Amino acid sequence: MKIKMIKKKIGVNLIATRHLDEFNRFKDKKIIDYIEITIDNFLFCDPLSIKKMVNNIPISFHIMNSKFIERDLDELKIISNKIKNFIDVLNPIYVSDHLLKFSHNGLNLPFLSEVNYIKDKDLIIERAIIWQNLLNSKIYFENYSSISSIGLHQPAFLVELVDKSDCGILFD
Repeated sequence: MKIKMIKKKIGVNLIATRHLDEFNRFKDKKIIDYIEITIDNFLFCDPLSIKKMVNNIPISFHIMNSKFIERDLDELKIISNKIKNFIDVLNPIYVSDHLLKFSHNGLNLPFLSEVNYIKDKDLIIERAIIWQNLLNSKIYFENYSSISSIGLHQPAFLVELVDKSDCGILFD
């Protein structure tokens, strides 16, 4: 595994347009370098309106609810087509998504859960490749902040995930 250091940039997450004036002031004062848009909250918009709204501030996309590990492939295709349209128009500096589980045995969890890095390894790698291909974009997956012993397997899993899927990792 090669570790690539990226020049440090400071970004702020934008979950709603009501804060955009603040972000423009941050950008003008050189406090931030970019805005990370929680893209799920903007999929109902026209991407050109987003482009106009951000006023040349570089942007990245964070996907909150793809559920790419668990979701049906046909549903992923529908979601990816929407997000891909935004990627094509807005050219984000990166696209990120969560590496976690939203359900167990078909039931939604009341809180998000860490994946099983041993039992689900092959499935997760396969789904990461599929998800990147559907979006036609490299995805930077956010690791789960481990609080249990399963997290001991996370570093080796992340190395294998990056090697086999060519994704990136954002550390929480």
